[in-house]
Amino acid sequence: KRLIGQRFPDNEELKGALTGEITSKFSGLQKAEQKYERKFKRLLELYVPIRLEMKGEIHTVIEVYQNLNQLYADISQQKKLVWLSTIVGFVFLYGVLFGIVWRASRRIEVQNRGIVQSEERYRSLVRSAHDGIISMDRSGKVILVNEAAEQMFGYSAGEVMGKALTMFIPEKYRASHNLGTN
Repeated sequence: KRLIGQRFPDNEELKGALTGEITSKFSGLQKAEQKYERKFKRLLELYVPIRLEMKGEIHTVIEVYQNLNQLYADISQQKKLVWLSTIVGFVFLYGVLFGIVWRASRRIEVQNRGIVQSEERYRSLVRSAHDGIISMDRSGKVILVNEAAEQMFGYSAGEVMGKALTMFIPEKYRASHNLGTN
């Protein structure tokens, strides 16, 4: 009430309202005329020009203050809710992804054990076979020799591993066998 009718020449928003603009801004409550509003932390100042006739001159300007503390409190609460939702979402997502990876790793372990067991059965079968078994890779190099083949050809496995398979073929027949070695 004490400010009604007073003039404030340094108030830019008021000057704008007197020219017909509706102006608003968030106030820092630093102006002299705002000393009574400083108990509020955040205010929205709104300057509304009043005309008595449709296109007439501006008769007066109403300055409206809106306390934004409640709005900021609501925004702060919404921010907390968003952060909490985000954190809960990430924890849930982490749990789901952890479960997927854990199950996949268990499955891989089971498959690896199956492969190792299958390989052991294969090796055991090859070792105990009464027939000579020699395996080679694509380039014709020996990669497997069983005991029967060692006895049959007179070479130990250590002597023939990585060597050309043609060493087991008699010299006179080697030229007619193309085993990937040139």
